[in-house]
Amino acid sequence: MKYLILLVILILGAEVTAQETPQINFYSSSLQQGEMMKFGDRSIRFKNVISDSRCPKDVTCIWAGEAIISVEIFENGSCIEEKLIVVASTNIPLNYSIGKKTFSIEQLSLSPFPSVKDRDISKDYKLQIKLREVEEI
Repeated sequence: MKYLILLVILILGAEVTAQETPQINFYSSSLQQGEMMKFGDRSIRFKNVISDSRCPKDVTCIWAGEAIISVEIFENGSCIEEKLIVVASTNIPLNYSIGKKTFSIEQLSLSPFPSVKDRDISKDYKLQIKLREVEEI
């Protein structure tokens, strides 16, 4: 009888734990300028690169630099806002409110890096982005 009660308690505890585990939604894509990534009923479009002061790959710099990009956020097909995002060498998650939800940018990188040899890389820019939906408490 003791084993039966223990088994029931374990099963009920496992069900409660499974119900409390939040669903985490990740969205990841590599976008060229003008391309969109869909996540739920929203999408993000990599509009363009505003500035790129990152250290060229064939130079030694004191400061790693950063790039500033422009993205447009769409909800149900309509543009709801435009954001400027700094792409730095550190990959610290950033939280952004997009519509009524909050998303964490887990990964954000821009390629290619500037080069002394190839001065015009603007047509080749690709944005690697990974978003995670932040659970509301």
